[in-house]
Amino acid sequence: MVQECNAHGEALHSYICTLTPPPIPPLAPYPSGPAPLEGRHVGAAVAERRVLQFHGTLAQIFFVLTCLIALMTSKWWNQMLLTQHGLPRRSAAKAGARNTQQPLIPSVSTLQKLIFATTTLILFQLILGATMRHQHAGLSISDFPLAHGKLWPDTDPASIALYNAHRVEISGINPITAFQVQLQMVHRIVAMLILVAVGCCAWQAWRKVPGPLAKISAFWFALILCQATLGAATVLTDKAADVATAHVLVGALSLATGAALSIIALRIPQSAVGVSPAEAASNRPSIMNLDEAADMGTAGKMPAAH
Repeated sequence: MVQECNAHGEALHSYICTLTPPPIPPLAPYPSGPAPLEGRHVGAAVAERRVLQFHGTLAQIFFVLTCLIALMTSKWWNQMLLTQHGLPRRSAAKAGARNTQQPLIPSVSTLQKLIFATTTLILFQLILGATMRHQHAGLSISDFPLAHGKLWPDTDPASIALYNAHRVEISGINPITAFQVQLQMVHRIVAMLILVAVGCCAWQAWRKVPGPLAKISAFWFALILCQATLGAATVLTDKAADVATAHVLVGALSLATGAALSIIALRIPQSAVGVSPAEAASNRPSIMNLDEAADMGTAGKMPAAH
């Protein structure tokens, strides 16, 4: 039985060996020049970077709006409004859900303009940071406080080729370009402007508006100092993940703090922010006591303007 199985197996093996496979058709010659999909690949990469930049900016704005909603629905905000309107707390409690908010400051002071302009500058700085982050080129300038050993680095083709040749990081996927070097220099310049502007805001607030606005302004200045330190550390540590993440986080907190200050500054007394008392008295709408208005309205009389 075993010998018969071996004989059949050898016969089957001999038969298979005699079979010849069909010929393989020759491959088509590879077209010379750039690949047909190369242009599509580059276009898709550019579109992806733009979408990521837009996503990063939109996330910052969404975070700011969320913080402003939390601020303007807080108990502290409502108490500040009642204080600015000159209403006692018992009147506010009886007023219930009545809307007592009035436009308090038709004339915008210099401090309010400075806070708003600085907040807008921080938003522009975060957009620059998102643009650099999504270039996927790592650090275009790897030293600090100088830039490639100079106050302003060279951006000619020979210098850019030298920068790429001396890179030691492994996170840079794309090569450095002159645009990226210039973009990072603009990022550093705007960071210095923000530091000076926030310092001026904090100094003016401590001089003119002692209270919550001055304290929040001091906290804002401390955030900017921390942000500047993290920015320098990001460069010196070759974009360490934890340092870069903290840099992005503190940047978002700085923007949200500036937006909150811009809203709060519109609710402080006019005389405290540089508007003269006469102008404040002429511009501020008259506000009645809610109890008096309710009593006179019940009696059928028209309340007189104060």
